[in-house]
Amino acid sequence: MNDLPELLTPKQVADFLMLDVTTVYKYLKRGLIEHFRVGQKKIMIPRQAVYNFINLNNGGNENE
Repeated sequence: MNDLPELLTPKQVADFLMLDVTTVYKYLKRGLIEHFRVGQKKIMIPRQAVYNFINLNNGGNENE
């Protein structure tokens, strides 16, 4: 799983997790995926936040 870039956009996360980008935005709004804003609109998601999300939703059985 180390083939992901260090920072991802919501669209990249949606593609990686095979989710609709709207679902990713819902998860971001709920605080289920850590993220930060660059400027007013751009959202960036650290690679580790994606791995953490997978682990939390996989019962913690997934390792990097």
